[in-house]
Amino acid sequence: MNAYEEKINAKIEHAEQRAVQLKNSSERFFKNGFCETTGIPLGQPILIGHHSENRHRNAIKKYENQIKNAIKDSEKSEYYESKAERLKNNSVISSDNPQAIDLLLSKIGRLEKNALFCKDLNAKFRKFKTRQNALIEVAKLPEENPDKNHFNMMLDQARYYAIPPDRINSYYLNTTSDNAEIRRLKDRVKELQQKDKIKDGDIETGVNKIVINKELNRVQILFNDIPEKDIRTKLKQNGFHWSPYNKAWQRVLNEISLSRAKNILNQEVF
Repeated sequence: MNAYEEKINAKIEHAEQRAVQLKNSSERFFKNGFCETTGIPLGQPILIGHHSENRHRNAIKKYENQIKNAIKDSEKSEYYESKAERLKNNSVISSDNPQAIDLLLSKIGRLEKNALFCKDLNAKFRKFKTRQNALIEVAKLPEENPDKNHFNMMLDQARYYAIPPDRINSYYLNTTSDNAEIRRLKDRVKELQQKDKIKDGDIETGVNKIVINKELNRVQILFNDIPEKDIRTKLKQNGFHWSPYNKAWQRVLNEISLSRAKNILNQEVF
């Protein structure tokens, strides 16, 4: 198991534990009603002027706060359950994943295939000229024709219009979002390929040090002592965050983060 898999497994375990803890905390409170929690009989009115008035009001306020906290714990529990499920499904391609480039290229391939399919379908659909003619011609197609269901789906978009236009291009399949995503993913691949060219190792800067940690996919700055407040502010402004686990200021590894680390420490570019 590599460092990335260990980190993901640790996140899943933490999310599952937090979900259980918060769910138990919420359920423990809801098992007890107002009477059991406060010791005040159900329906007991506040006795104005009586020595118990303040205690009664405080008990009601405290109970209301506990209800709010129990609801929040229940919502947080659902959030952590969802987070653990997302991590298990691994639907997001993290740059920390050693297989990120292969996964991105695979996703690009699927998107390009889908975009080409939509483009070809639009070309076939364009031959109908008008929506009215398309309705007639599509109805004539045999059921085994693989394009018939797609054409019907495209024509069904007319329900989005108060008065459906007869222009055939109003019902084309949209490929804009796929093309935009393909460009974005290709840019990510280029960035990761550039990152692979960065050599692993340490850069000494006097008493401090820059660590290029390719295993963790991080640029880390190790200070000999706690940095001054203005330095910490500069680190945060440049996207560096303190990692208690790694005992370093760090951010995701790329050429920009390495350049900023050098600038922060007034290190000349090698």
